[in-house]
Amino acid sequence: MDQPKMNDFKEKLEQNKKIYGIMIKDFINSAIVPLLIESGYDFIVLDCEHSGGTFSDIQNLAIAAKNTNLQIIVRPASLSYEHIARTLDMGADGLMIPHIDTKKEAEKVIEYAKYPPLGKRGYGMRRYLSKFDSNSSADYKKKANSLTTIFIQIESELGANNIENILDVEAIDGLIIGPADFTLDLGCIGEYNNERFVSLAERVWKTANNKSVSFGIHFSDLNQIKKWSEKGMNILMYSSISNILSDETKDLVQKMKCN
Repeated sequence: MDQPKMNDFKEKLEQNKKIYGIMIKDFINSAIVPLLIESGYDFIVLDCEHSGGTFSDIQNLAIAAKNTNLQIIVRPASLSYEHIARTLDMGADGLMIPHIDTKKEAEKVIEYAKYPPLGKRGYGMRRYLSKFDSNSSADYKKKANSLTTIFIQIESELGANNIENILDVEAIDGLIIGPADFTLDLGCIGEYNNERFVSLAERVWKTANNKSVSFGIHFSDLNQIKKWSEKGMNILMYSSISNILSDETKDLVQKMKCN
């Protein structure tokens, strides 16, 4: 059988082209989908690790984005079969798995997220939630394995030191460094110009680049995004909707007080 045609998002990842995303932790509502599409985003990450995001929230976002190019990526609460497989069953286009430190953990991600023969995900097809058409169960399985996006997060020195082995695992579409937890692990939280952090982040980036795997760092600092983008970072994800709303509303109030 022919390989399923990649969607535009996967093609961009495959070619290491820049993609633009944002995280949502609060105010989770499907009405945000058309706003983000109009703004030019390629993907949104629903953070279920550090928020009250639910499986129903995942499904509602997936339904709202079904006939669009906006990818619904979910960061699940943990590296568990229940969280990963059920997230995908709710219609998520992909996953961003936090705290991957070893090759064994990366293998677990693929085992839980992919159908056989790539993994061991159980089959519970919900065709109306997927962005791709399928004409049979076998076709659905093949397309799901090919088109589901897998991002893993490197958030520790251990993960950075194991990056070569981690990237021996097939079907990883991108690496995303979580700089807050990474610098927390290094004992220099929030110090994104710290030499150890920069050195380890560059090791992760160079390894990803050598293996043609997309790479990003989730910053809330546009200067840092610009700096790493100029180095070649292609997954560009800035802050979260709630943080942007908080910053902008504070700024607006101060401007009104000055008038």
